[in-house]
Amino acid sequence: AGASLFSEGEWRGAVYRLSTRRGTDTTLSDQEGWHYSTNPDNWTFSQVITTLQPITATPNASLDENYNLWVYCGTGRYYGFLDHNNRGIQNRFFGLKDPCYRGNCDDELSINDLHDSSGVLVYPDGAVEGTTVASWHDLLDEMEQRQGWYITFSAEGERVLNKPNLLTGILTFTTYTPNPKPCSVEGTNTLYTLHYKTGTAGVRPLFIPSGEDVYGESGGGSPPGNGNGEKPVEKATPLEGGIASSPVMHIGENRVILTSGDSTMVTTRKPALQMRSGMESWREE
Repeated sequence: AGASLFSEGEWRGAVYRLSTRRGTDTTLSDQEGWHYSTNPDNWTFSQVITTLQPITATPNASLDENYNLWVYCGTGRYYGFLDHNNRGIQNRFFGLKDPCYRGNCDDELSINDLHDSSGVLVYPDGAVEGTTVASWHDLLDEMEQRQGWYITFSAEGERVLNKPNLLTGILTFTTYTPNPKPCSVEGTNTLYTLHYKTGTAGVRPLFIPSGEDVYGESGGGSPPGNGNGEKPVEKATPLEGGIASSPVMHIGENRVILTSGDSTMVTTRKPALQMRSGMESWREE
C-alpha cells in the first residue's frame, strides 16, 4: 500500500507491505505456491521503500516468469490549492521487485538499488541510449541485477494521481500537470506505456495513438534519431485537458480505453507478451 507522511514540515511517501507468509524460503517455485499463516500474530508489517514525495494513488502488483513480485506506484498529490501551486518538485514512478515474496520481509529498498530509466531511449533495431548498455537484450540483463527501476518526471509539477495498470507486459498509467495559472482548473495529461521490466519503451511500439504511425510520428516534435536514422520508440502520449482516469484495458482486441475531461479515447496497444484467457483449474463437487 502507498502512504503519505508529513515529516519535518514536508510531505513524504512510502510503500508498505503486510505479509502473511511464513518461513524464509528463497527458492519459491510455482509448485510450492505461497505458504501463508492464518494467525495474525505471525504476520509482518514492514516498509518496501521511502519516497521523497507523497503517494496518493493505489499501487499495483504483478508476478513475472522468474517469480519476482513487482510493485508499481507513482508519487504526487492534488488535494487543494497548495498542491496546485506546488511546482518545481519532481515526482517519480517506481517499478520495484519486492524481496518479501521470496521470504525476506526485513529489507527496505533504496533509490540506489534501482535503475534510473528516465532518459533511456529504445530504438526499433534494438539499440539503446541514455544508459550504460547499448542494446535491448543488455538492458534486460541489467535489470535482472537490479531491484527495479524508476523514472523522474519534469519539474513542472507532473504527478501520478491514478492507479497504474498492467497487462501482457505493458505498464500503463497517466500523469497530470496542473496549469501554471493559479485560477485555471485544466492542466495537461500524459499517458505512459512502458515495458514492465525496464521502465522504458519496448523495441516494438507498445501504444499507437489514433492518427499516428507505429513510431509515433504525427508531424509533431519527435526525439532525434540514432546513427541509423531511426527514431526512438515513443513511451508517452499527450492527452486532453482535465484529470485523466486510470487506464481501462481490454485484452480481447488489445484496446486501451481512457476518459479525459469530457472525452473518451480508444487506442490500440501492442502486447509485449502473449496472453490468452481460459480456464486455469476446476473442481467437481
